[in-house]
Amino acid sequence: SSGINAEYGDVTEPTDGGITNSLSRKCNRKSRPIVICDKSSFSTNITHRLALDCEMVGSGKGGLENQLARVSIVNVYGDVVYDKIVLPRETVTDYRSAITGLNKEIIAAKGISFTVVQKEVAAILNGKIVIGHD
Repeated sequence: SSGINAEYGDVTEPTDGGITNSLSRKCNRKSRPIVICDKSSFSTNITHRLALDCEMVGSGKGGLENQLARVSIVNVYGDVVYDKIVLPRETVTDYRSAITGLNKEIIAAKGISFTVVQKEVAAILNGKIVIGHD
C-alpha cells in the first residue's frame, strides 16, 4: 500500500481510497535517537510554503498540560530551515521521551528561551503558507 512515512506506519492509503491511521504499527515502532540540527546545517532556502512541527513535554499533575519543547521547520524540499529546543516555561513533570526524544539533560544543554524562539519562528513564517498538523 502507498503511504506517507509508511516505514513507520503514520498514514497509509487503503484500497478503498480513504486514509486511515495505523496507530498500532506506529505505537510498536522502536524509539530512534533524537537528532538536533545545529544552525550551520540549516538550509537558507526558505520557500513560500513551509512545514512546522512542534514537540511538547508535559507539566502539571500527571504531565497533562502541554509545554513547547522543540520547534522544527522544513521547506518544500524537506530541508531543515529551523530546529530549536525550547526551555519550557513551567516545571516539566513528563518529558514524554518515547515520543519527543527529549529529556531533562538535552533540554538543559540545548534549550533556548520561549520568547526568542517565538520571535525567530514568527520572522521565518511571516508571509508564508504554513503546513502543520494537530
